Amino acid sequence: MSHGPFGGVKGRDLLCIQSMDGMLMFFEQESYAFGRYLPGFLLPGPICYNPKTDSFVTVSSSRQIENYKYQVLAVATDADSRKETEHQKMGVGKKVVADWILNIGEQALDICIVSSNQTFSYFVLGERNLFCIKENGQIRFMKKIDYSPSCFLPYGSSTS
Repeated sequence: MSHGPFGGVKGRDLLCIQSMDGMLMFFEQESYAFGRYLPGFLLPGPICYNPKTDSFVTVSSSRQIENYKYQVLAVATDADSRKETEHQKMGVGKKVVADWILNIGEQALDICIVSSNQTFSYFVLGERNLFCIKENGQIRFMKKIDYSPSCFLPYGSSTS
């Protein structure tokens, strides 16, 4: 579950819920807005919204960190659910495509965003490693953990 000003909405937060089959459902106040299936998902994983890039970061069951822009999710269509002629189904319709993908090779337990000054980083807690990832999907650093973590709480600090 995640919340935020999706799509640059001012003055209110929207809600995003990931179902057991990997579908993202979006709610605006008390009403259902739309839902999109993410490709290649078998089980839900951690999800985090970044208001600076208006995108969602999640981990798929293939152990990849994936970034999806809200606009891509909003304009994507499911060809099977639309009531159109066969001609329109073949030529029209945008697929849900990830902005970037990073294979981490282990299941992720949690994702957080830490921002400092003008930049931000995604922190991903894996089963045996802690990953720090740049905003474009490249690994900034990785720290091996010698125990089995259950959760984490990263925070940014400023040094003078």
